[in-house]
Amino acid sequence: MLKTKRKLNIFITIAIAAVTLASLIVGFGLAQEKKLDRIQNSALATLEEYKGEYDEKTIVLNNTNKARAQALAEKLNAKLRITADGKFATLTLMEGETVEQVYLDKENRSLLSEFSLDLKMRLTSVEEDESEREFRPSVPNYTVTDPDYSLQYAFNYINLQDTWSKTQ
Repeated sequence: MLKTKRKLNIFITIAIAAVTLASLIVGFGLAQEKKLDRIQNSALATLEEYKGEYDEKTIVLNNTNKARAQALAEKLNAKLRITADGKFATLTLMEGETVEQVYLDKENRSLLSEFSLDLKMRLTSVEEDESEREFRPSVPNYTVTDPDYSLQYAFNYINLQDTWSKTQ
């Protein structure tokens, strides 16, 4: 009788421990789901905020590495372009795929924190009423041989001073 009671107590203790562990696992899983939902909702809000201002076929990867960028390109069936140092890359989505579709896919929620939008940039000319602002043009660190360089005034305002020495 004593052995049976002891076995029953052990069984109850194990059952309570198992239920407690299962509750912790379920709770952790729900917390992870909530976190992924927040990430996805934030990413979708960013898409909405910048609608029309980003390339709908390109995802930018910042602070990545070659292996990770290749894995993401393979997962998304995208074309990969990566910098020589492997820290930055772009994923060009296949025909028929859009950034929004990638962001909406629940399977990609854990990846969204690695993605950035490829925002379109616009250069504007200096308006006359803005001419009183102090603009500090950058001067190239190389000898300019283009006879029309002086006509390309915008170059002085977008800080290209070391560009020619790094790439041609």
